[in-house]
Amino acid sequence: MNLFSISNIILSLSSLFFGLIVYHSNKENPLIKYWLMFAWCFSFWSLGLFGVTYYTNYSTAFFWQYVLDFFAVFLPSTYVIFLIKFFKFKNKFWMPAIYISSAFFAIFSFTPYFKTGISIQNGLYWIVPGKYYLLFIAYFMIYAIVSIWILLFQLIKNRHDPLLRGQIRNIMIASLFGYGGGSTNFLPYLFKSFPYGNYFVIFFLVFMVYGVLKYKILNTKVISAQIFSISIILISLFNFLRAIDIQDQLINLFTLVLISFFSYFLIRSVNGEVKAKDQIQTLADNLTKSNDKLEDANVHLKELDQKKSEFMSLATHQLRAPLTAMRGYYSMIQEGTFGKINNPEIEDVINKISRSTTDLTMIVEDYLNISRIEQGKMQYNFNTLDIADIVNDVVKEVSPTVRHAGLTLNLTYDNTKKYMVSVDQGKIKQVVFNIIDNSIKYTPKGSITVSIKKTTNKKVLISVKDTGVGIKSGVIPQLFQKFTRAPDASETNILGTGLGLYVADQILKAHHGGAWAESEGQGKGSQFYIELNLSE
Repeated sequence: MNLFSISNIILSLSSLFFGLIVYHSNKENPLIKYWLMFAWCFSFWSLGLFGVTYYTNYSTAFFWQYVLDFFAVFLPSTYVIFLIKFFKFKNKFWMPAIYISSAFFAIFSFTPYFKTGISIQNGLYWIVPGKYYLLFIAYFMIYAIVSIWILLFQLIKNRHDPLLRGQIRNIMIASLFGYGGGSTNFLPYLFKSFPYGNYFVIFFLVFMVYGVLKYKILNTKVISAQIFSISIILISLFNFLRAIDIQDQLINLFTLVLISFFSYFLIRSVNGEVKAKDQIQTLADNLTKSNDKLEDANVHLKELDQKKSEFMSLATHQLRAPLTAMRGYYSMIQEGTFGKINNPEIEDVINKISRSTTDLTMIVEDYLNISRIEQGKMQYNFNTLDIADIVNDVVKEVSPTVRHAGLTLNLTYDNTKKYMVSVDQGKIKQVVFNIIDNSIKYTPKGSITVSIKKTTNKKVLISVKDTGVGIKSGVIPQLFQKFTRAPDASETNILGTGLGLYVADQILKAHHGGAWAESEGQGKGSQFYIELNLSE
């Protein structure tokens, strides 16, 4: 086998494999389909040139001449189509003109006007041109000029885009090698000289491969391993075809098979890695989109939450005035301002109204405080005072409710000591009231014991112990969360909102204090703790 034939079979396989690799790497890209169309024409043109120059039988070589000429017609036209699609030309005149001219010369290549046969020149078969063969040469050169003009025009047009200029420059170099080397195949007809330039056509593929890898010309995925593997296989094939004796042929054949075997597994492994990366990228893209949507939804929810807080603040402010008036009037009734109540039934009704109004006032106050906390508008006026005085006031305030519920309330502390703390008096009074009131609500019978004592770590601890319904161990960590109640809490108190303990906890945190609860279980009572820092 002669060197010229070997170079063409290598060129044919290189173009074929390169086109398939690029196509397989990104089938969704429409541009790659046009590149594959050109790569197939290039491959069959090289295969036809191989057949003509390899076979010594006239009829066989002449058959391959028909193959060569047919694909030589489509070679420059499909390349121009690729460039048009690459640069996204919008002029619709280009495509019909290319299709018509290609179809005309494809049919023309089978006529005697194109060629009359083949003859041996320089030791190889070459075409015997027909009367109008020069038309095909003109056709080929026009497309070559058009290709170079497109590339020059785009190079100037995109002078401010470094990446695109690099792509265009690389394609232009490849085009000069391709057209320059390919056009030397006309030399045996024009000047009876050997087409040495055809050896340089391989550099067209070399620069296109380089452009794909460096400049991402075809926007392909990772194909370095595939191209490397195919290159090694082609080199091994070249060595096999060039082998002189049977021993060299066997060694080179074994090497070729071995390299092909390992290349297959290498390519398969890389493809698997690429697919895995694609899946990860897809998930990442979907996650990014989801995050964007979640972020938009989160912004919207924050706006709604702000409006909700503003509404709660406005509504609770409006409710406080009539509730304050109601509490004032029933207090005056209980104190006999409007006359003594002689009817026990009326007194019982008034006590119930008093209790219900107190509960509703606490609920409104809790909602108002939550609104302030969420909007960051909760204000504190800190003063140093004795926490025992605040606890005493709360115990006196709730005593009528405790007696009416049939419970006993005990307060124990060392009245010879001072329990000085720096607090907002009104806010801490509300905390103590919420904790004690919570015990009253969930203690159907028995007693409630409130105690105050100092601890060794310079803190004061207020405990509220009751003999009520108790708390399940799994519920305790959630008690101080917003809108959280024990699952069976409504069986004892249907008016609870799950806000009192949350508000108490938030106020205590602002005082650098804390609250927690303990219980041995259902039916065994509960014990709530309030802890504050001593100021002296």
